[in-house]
Amino acid sequence: MIQTKHLLRSIAGLVLLMTTAEAFAQPDRLWQEKHYAIADPSYKHSLWGGMGFTLQSNTISNALFNEAIFTGVIDPATSAELRSIATDSRILLNAGFSGELWYKHETEKGFSWLLGISADERALGNIPSGLAQLYFEGNAPFAGENVPLGPGRLDYWSYQGLGFGMEWKRGGWQSGILLNLLKVGRYQSIRMGEDSYLFTEEFGQYIEASVDVDWRTTSTAQNKLAAWYGTGFQTDLYLNYAPEDAASSLSLQVIDLGIMHFGGLQRNTVNYDTLYEGITVNDVLNAQAELGQEEDLDSLEALIGLVRSNEGGARFLPGRIQVDYTHDFSSALSIAFQLQQFFMSSPPQFRAGLAWRPSPAFALEPYLRVGGFSRFDYGLTGVLNLKQRFQCIIQYGMIERQLAPTATTGQGLSARAVLHF
Repeated sequence: MIQTKHLLRSIAGLVLLMTTAEAFAQPDRLWQEKHYAIADPSYKHSLWGGMGFTLQSNTISNALFNEAIFTGVIDPATSAELRSIATDSRILLNAGFSGELWYKHETEKGFSWLLGISADERALGNIPSGLAQLYFEGNAPFAGENVPLGPGRLDYWSYQGLGFGMEWKRGGWQSGILLNLLKVGRYQSIRMGEDSYLFTEEFGQYIEASVDVDWRTTSTAQNKLAAWYGTGFQTDLYLNYAPEDAASSLSLQVIDLGIMHFGGLQRNTVNYDTLYEGITVNDVLNAQAELGQEEDLDSLEALIGLVRSNEGGARFLPGRIQVDYTHDFSSALSIAFQLQQFFMSSPPQFRAGLAWRPSPAFALEPYLRVGGFSRFDYGLTGVLNLKQRFQCIIQYGMIERQLAPTATTGQGLSARAVLHF
């Protein structure tokens, strides 16, 4: 059987090279200070920083990702669950790293201004299971089957931002807006057409394929931090209601609304239908010269016509909306619920956490998360509070990966700190 390696690795590679991010968004500090510990309102200045990473999928286990990334050798036992699902089901992917640092100054009249810097590197995907199964297993296990390759989308970008913000506080209400000016160091986008498929005859006598791919990418010649291949903006809007003497708080956020503009993107398109029954050495050499590849081509890709062009354009960021509710049962116990929805084809995500605060200086919160890009995740949050002036939050989402590495499909780790002065 012929392994369709090269094309599928190109499609999956931008996700597998990643390790949205688990780090908290800047407006999260409003409900977290209520949930984990109350900050002293007499301080008018604060410095806020956080970073974290996440790797989530509703189907592909963390162990399978690790084998693909670090060893390149897939254990059949690790990929057994992936083989068992239907080839036309959907696989969701969310992987990335983010970090930010913000300074806030509050005036006497309840108005605050904010200044910050940030960095974000992430990959999001929604692809048919058949595409991932071909990547991890090759086409041999699917002889006699029509394996769908689309519709599917994968997006990866790396950008840094300089942010400005304003915040208003009146009574129990607090609202704000943040605007980040973005420098884009890397962007890649892959779209698989709805009618793309691969069929391997049962005894390997022929392969039939229909491939419709649109792949757009910036240059990779420069380091991501130094490169400037696009410019954009990103904004966050938030509203929080937490009366001073009330036990509950409610927060609404619209996060990562924005657009990136590129002066030049390399576009590679493939729109090809073929029936492969054999190939000669000359065919491979001619196709290799036409595509400008220095590495060996497998038999299927040698038959695919590739068209390249350069063009400008704009891409929207996949924003999301988030609602948080907290309630204090007592001075030692608080519960928090979160509902989050990306503005793309992924299910909503629900999070619940119960914070135990045995003393003003310490809090511990077990949490669980359902839906979204993963199936079911759980973890532990530890919080240190010093004199209502300094707060450090560490969210550890690696427990499931350590207990059941071949079954878990989500992992993450983040840290956040706030200093009031």
